[in-house]
Order: sequence, then C-alpha cells, then structure tokens
Amino acid sequence: TLVLPSSVVEMLLRHHPGEGVRWQVYSSCIVPQARLALVALAHLVHIRNDIAAMQGHASHAHATLEGSILGTPEAATAFTARLSSALSDYAASDLRDLSRMARRAGLDVHELPKSTESDPKKGPQGGSSSSSSSTWYQRASVGMHPHMT
Repeated sequence: TLVLPSSVVEMLLRHHPGEGVRWQVYSSCIVPQARLALVALAHLVHIRNDIAAMQGHASHAHATLEGSILGTPEAATAFTARLSSALSDYAASDLRDLSRMARRAGLDVHELPKSTESDPKKGPQGGSSSSSSSTWYQRASVGMHPHMT
C-alpha cells in the first residue's frame, strides 16, 4: 500500500487529468480515512453516553442540555424544526433577492423556486424581503419558545 501525504492527495484529486487516477486516489486514500474517522466518532459517542449514564442521564445530549433553556434533546429538536419552518420562506425570499441582484450585476446564477406560502402572517409570496415591515428578528420569533421571543 502506497501512503501519500495529504498535500499530494489533494493535488492529485484537484488536478490530475485522468478520472481513473483520481478515483483510485480517492478510494485508496480518502475512503479509508473517512472510515477510520467514523469508527473514532462512534467510539467517542459511546464513551460520552457511558459517562452521561454514570452521571444519571439518558444520554450525552441530555447531560449537555440539562439546565439550558431547551432542557432536553427532544425540546432542542422541536425548537430547530419550528425555527426552520418559520424562517424557510424568508430565507428563500432573500435568496431570490440576492439572485436578482447577482443577475443584474452580470453574474450567472440559477433561478430559485418561488414560495408557495399564501399566509401573509407567515411570510412573503416570493416577493422582496423588504416588503414586510417587520424586522428579521421579529419574523424569526414565529413559533419560537415563549422564553426566546
């Protein structure tokens, strides 16, 4: 087995004209490293959960979030789902605005899908994000935990 320095692997992956060579470098250098990293990560997760169990917690996530505003991993997951839902139309609108500005500046950009949101309380209908009089942090508070608004 040939062991290559990471700088050589990177150079070959970026610049070698042969697809077969790039694939061989990727499969013999990058894939084994990724597998080792996943094994190490799984071991770390197991150790963290063991330590949390010794401290009387259901998991490392439960131990980490104890005493925080979210309290549990389930609450954190629910919060991020609500936040994502509340911000997705605004983010799409802002991306469309940026895309239009980029096209006006002569940059090549892909068209983004229009929002299907029809409720004015939840977000604009694919228009400019400046069409709403609320600020970003007011819009972000939609569906958030009461302590976060």
